[in-house]
Amino acid sequence: MFELCREKCSIDADREEVIRLAMSFNEPQVAPSGHHIQPTQAYICTLKERDVFSVYIYLYLTTEKTGILYVYADIATTEDECRAAEDEANQFTEEMGFMMDDLKFSDLNASQQDKLLATIPLFSQTTKVEAEGKELEEEVIETIEPVPEEEKDWKPDIFLSKFRMRAAAERMKENIK
Repeated sequence: MFELCREKCSIDADREEVIRLAMSFNEPQVAPSGHHIQPTQAYICTLKERDVFSVYIYLYLTTEKTGILYVYADIATTEDECRAAEDEANQFTEEMGFMMDDLKFSDLNASQQDKLLATIPLFSQTTKVEAEGKELEEEVIETIEPVPEEEKDWKPDIFLSKFRMRAAAERMKENIK
């Protein structure tokens, strides 16, 4: 069972901890509790921290530019328990109208993995802050290394769009065979 994670709205994870990553290729109109109906993206992320698997569902409300994070309530210590949690996450998102696709994260090289994690709002460093009865988002700024010359023109939104199109083309090739 997945529960709303109230204490955080993003995941702070190293690339090496990410086991699986899936994202929706569509943006159905969703109205989560307390929010207006709007186009929404979904992500499913499986992390392995030490000997425990954690499965998350992240809904990104594109109009409000905010995220809602759900975490699998039971502790998964075996790969079978992890697969069961991932199956439940797929069912959870598909029932809301999302068409999910495995991004085959482990098949990407380290540079592609880093770029993908940088483009997905699930991994942005934001925290929720209560102030004067309003919920605000405060961005946490961290020091980053200078961008290499060959990546100065990198645009995260374009990268993610191209990544989605390439993944869709690969799926279509597989379906034709």
